[in-house]
Amino acid sequence: MSASTAASMVDLEISPHTRVGALLAWPELEQVLLEYAPAFEKLKNPVLRRTVARVATLRQAAELAGVEVSALVVALQRAARGEAPRPIVQGLGAGASATAGAAPLEPAAEELPGWVEEGRAVLEIDADESLERGEHPLGEVQRRARLLAQDEHIRVDASFKPVPLMDALAAQGCRVHAAKRSNRWSTWIARAEGANSEGKEDRDVSSR
Repeated sequence: MSASTAASMVDLEISPHTRVGALLAWPELEQVLLEYAPAFEKLKNPVLRRTVARVATLRQAAELAGVEVSALVVALQRAARGEAPRPIVQGLGAGASATAGAAPLEPAAEELPGWVEEGRAVLEIDADESLERGEHPLGEVQRRARLLAQDEHIRVDASFKPVPLMDALAAQGCRVHAAKRSNRWSTWIARAEGANSEGKEDRDVSSR
């Protein structure tokens, strides 16, 4: 690492609100993300680097990866100062502790909200497949969400929790719910209760 690179990293303000994309210019900080949680491996996808990484904060990234944002921020701050990283307890994030010999608990089945249970999926998107094709699903989901009737919803399946997508849609007034089923995340999106559809479109279920 050159002296100028080290100086510029030391000057970085790293907080839960820092954009992930602002850190990827430094390989040392990108490496911290990759070592901290396997989910961050997806940041190598050029589509995510051009889209999600530019707007996603460390808070959102930590939630996506299932790690404590405070520990992630501390790990990045230490790396920016050139300090040695603290040991990471696998699966729990830096600074976490585990009970020796304790078996992992299986999460209880989550009850889905009524609008998901009673609604009808008019679009199903596999986010991993979209990213492999070089596409990001947010634009398509936003476009189709405006056309939903009250008893309809969109489902996005992914190997990760799409926190930036969820936050963006919730900020637009959509109802959003995510649940982990086996090793996959399913996210349901519907129009706000009482909102009217902006138009009609062929609403046969389609897979992408």
